[in-house]
Amino acid sequence: MNEKPTIPELLRAAALLLEERVVERVAADAPLAFRLRVVTHVLEAAAAELDEGPAVAAERRENLERLLHRTAPLEVLESMLARRLRTAPDLDPDEDRRIRGCLLGGLRAELRLYAPRFDTRLHPETARSEE
Repeated sequence: MNEKPTIPELLRAAALLLEERVVERVAADAPLAFRLRVVTHVLEAAAAELDEGPAVAAERRENLERLLHRTAPLEVLESMLARRLRTAPDLDPDEDRRIRGCLLGGLRAELRLYAPRFDTRLHPETARSEE
């Protein structure tokens, strides 16, 4: 007896079908082909969100908890950090580096989820400014 496919598996199968069978057939209609590519991306993003979204949110929450020395839901921690950045006159270099590292880690996690082909490696200019 075959197991029932998961929702993320069904979403990925639909995206693959569009990408491999449909987009190619409508390539002459550029606006329609573009819309189908957008739909494909949305299906892939939804599948990734269902599969990996909770783990990415947990990783971001843990990083913010370490940075802020508080335990709270992700949205509360993000608000606390935003308030801290708005109200802090000047951050000392060590705190600035820790905050930048935390934000960069969160951005990389989100990009892995929603734009897995995006190159998140630091470029030489950026790497020097991070040190």
